[in-house]
Amino acid sequence: MSHSPIPYVLGRRIGMGTYAEVFHATSRADGSVVAYKRAKEGDPAAVKRLRREVKVQGLLDHPNVMPVLDSDLERAWFTLASQAGCQVVLSIPSLRGESMRRAEPTKSSASAETPSDGR
Repeated sequence: MSHSPIPYVLGRRIGMGTYAEVFHATSRADGSVVAYKRAKEGDPAAVKRLRREVKVQGLLDHPNVMPVLDSDLERAWFTLASQAGCQVVLSIPSLRGESMRRAEPTKSSASAETPSDGR
């Protein structure tokens, strides 16, 4: 089955997570700039998570939650409002410091993970 092109022209990728990618995009219809989020290709679990995200986000009405502007749940994408020059559209807290992969466990954290009877 052939799909028509998506109604957005994708620009640069601005983010990638566990199950989706986010791009700057421009509407073919009116030229508005949006953030376009799509599930990673070939990952049915990613498609399911993105569909659930769209449905839940549609139920929310809060000034700190970006509204879904447009979506295609069959093809697993949706758009959010974007501001010109915005570098981050979806964000999580970021901590400074070295990678946890390289971090050595401290004596106190190592003892907290080891049961006192040595098991």
